[in-house]
Parts: sequence; C-alpha cells; structure tokens
Amino acid sequence: NHRTNRVLIDNGSSVNILYLSDFKQMKIGRDKLCLITMPLVGFIGDKLFHIGVVTLHVMVEVSP
Repeated sequence: NHRTNRVLIDNGSSVNILYLSDFKQMKIGRDKLCLITMPLVGFIGDKLFHIGVVTLHVMVEVSP
C-alpha cells in the first residue's frame, strides 16, 4: 500500500536492489525477507553481501 509516482524499469539487470531505507519507507518488515548466504558478484568480481531476498507484488496504473 505504497504509492510512487515514477519507476525505472531496467530490463538489462538480473538483480533489483532495494536498500534498507526503502524497506523502512514502504513499511516492509525484515520478517518478509528470506535469508540467503550467497553474495551477489559483479562483473569485475566485487562482492555484495545482502540481508536476503523478498518477493513484492506490484500493481501498475498508467495515467493518461
């Protein structure tokens, strides 16, 4: 139940990242996260350790 005015959809990405501040703003609790231990690895080998994964249901409304 969070409304936003603009969304960037990047079809080229294989991962979508939400920061903890975004979770707090949308009032999504950590209990919704599925914990995993595998890091994300970038093209140059850099690693990002994350808290977990979440599935979000999205409703899109296009205004004229």
